[in-house]
Amino acid sequence: MQTGLYAIRRFFRVAAIAALASASLLHAQDSSDCNLIITSGLRNYNISSSSSSALNVIYNNYCSSSGNTSVDGTKAGLNAVIEEIPIGLTFGQSDQKTAFQNFCKNYQSTAQSAQSGSDYQSTIVTKAYDAFNQCINLHNNGVTVKHNVINLAASSFFLSASIAHPLAIFGVTTSDNVTCSGQDSSGKLVKFVPATNIKSPKTIAFTCKRTPQTIKNGQYYEEGTISIATDVGNYDVFLPHDTKFSVDQASDIDQEIQHFQSNASAKFTAVNTRISGIHLAESAMTNLPPFSCGQQQIATAPLTYAMGSRDGTSCGVPNVVFVKTLSVSIPTE
Repeated sequence: MQTGLYAIRRFFRVAAIAALASASLLHAQDSSDCNLIITSGLRNYNISSSSSSALNVIYNNYCSSSGNTSVDGTKAGLNAVIEEIPIGLTFGQSDQKTAFQNFCKNYQSTAQSAQSGSDYQSTIVTKAYDAFNQCINLHNNGVTVKHNVINLAASSFFLSASIAHPLAIFGVTTSDNVTCSGQDSSGKLVKFVPATNIKSPKTIAFTCKRTPQTIKNGQYYEEGTISIATDVGNYDVFLPHDTKFSVDQASDIDQEIQHFQSNASAKFTAVNTRISGIHLAESAMTNLPPFSCGQQQIATAPLTYAMGSRDGTSCGVPNVVFVKTLSVSIPTE
């Protein structure tokens, strides 16, 4: 009897440990979705992780004005930040605190001289890191966020709950040019608005669309915002302004670029041909008209230089200066 009871207790103990381990493993794996915000997310807007805009934002978030790091210990997701910093600024350290300490010291002088926030890229990077920090906070509280930018008009969101924490959305607030919709817990298609109140033990998914303004030969997308409120924190998304040209306009621009490149190539070829044809010639040696005591002779032809002279004062011959002339020929177009 005791043996059977011991076996039952042992079974439940092992099962509990396995469940916790599985939940912990799932929790750790899902945090990688947050990393995409500052990796592929920024690259979608052609922003390099080594640009001054990105590095200034990292410095402002994780360094103090004295050049020390504000990172204390190990925090989930920060390895993704380290990997985006050029190795020359972290000295290749994998330890979070040491890597940030090296970066803060090495980048301090650059950050102090840079005008952070003076360009639009800085705004995009700052908003991306704000979203990254919010994503990590949600993850640490049992909520995983997967955010995919489909194109300039559409973004999709997939939120999932951990085993220990059910999911609750208490409103989705957007700018006037963005609308969101998806299915509620019963499978009914609904709009996600500030009054939305949805709870689910598993997942909630919805899509947001940004309405563009029609412009000549294309569409202009104004800045947009999406704020998702959950019971453990918000997740805010910033949509930068952008322009999408029509296919015809894009084709016209491409043709104009090709035409310019072709003309420029022809111009450069013509200029190089003329430069290659420049010729400098030296004339045969001649002499200026003779002169007597007290007289002078000055060459009138350009690029004339003296080769020598003859003094005939005491021997009954004229005084002369021997010269040569240079001439330059440049081919015509």
